[in-house]
Amino acid sequence: DKKINNEEKFDALIIDEGQRFSDDWWLAIDNLKKDDGVLYVFYDPNQTLKNNKTSDFLTEENANVYPLDINFRNTKNIFNLSKKLYKGFEIESAGPDGRPVEWIPVNTVDSQNKKIAFTLQRLINEGILMKDIAIINFGPIGEKNGLQKKLKELGVQIPLDGLEPRNRGDHISYDSVARYQGLEYKIVIFTNFFTKEVNEETLNDLYIGLTRSINHLIIIGNEKTFDDIRKNTD
Repeated sequence: DKKINNEEKFDALIIDEGQRFSDDWWLAIDNLKKDDGVLYVFYDPNQTLKNNKTSDFLTEENANVYPLDINFRNTKNIFNLSKKLYKGFEIESAGPDGRPVEWIPVNTVDSQNKKIAFTLQRLINEGILMKDIAIINFGPIGEKNGLQKKLKELGVQIPLDGLEPRNRGDHISYDSVARYQGLEYKIVIFTNFFTKEVNEETLNDLYIGLTRSINHLIIIGNEKTFDDIRKNTD
């Protein structure tokens, strides 16, 4: 409750992932800035998840808004798949063409886990480092134990862990789509669509998952999921 005097405050504040901040947080942040200080906020309202909203602090009309309208993160193939999901100003891609997006069809959770296991083994055999691979789950991550069991059953010695790993050492990141906001990996396996559908209410989740990959995106799901993704991105 101590009141901070102006000399103890900051000349400049830089905020990333601003869409995750609530109105109350902005009041506290503004109080950390000197009277003549500056505040820079980087945010993407397209990454605001269901049941949340971008703070009014960011959505109010403001003359000092500078759109970042060139995409450097993704290859053109990934960018072109996801660009229709972006709501806002026009964005151009400055990335290379890259590999085509890879679509791997499955019909059950068990076949999904097998395909993930074989895909991971293929990538590792190609010389890809585990730290450069992420598995993003569109639906709840309750099937993690099933995947780990399948890896062991197939003799695939690849450890999985979350974005806050419990064990040190090389592993492949495995977590929910919401946890990957603001992050990026060279290769992303986007999967686990059986417990959550692609629809109007989950398009922001879809946008996040599709855009986390820098170089190569692999989507593992059933044909209905593929149709739903294409319907919303074509």
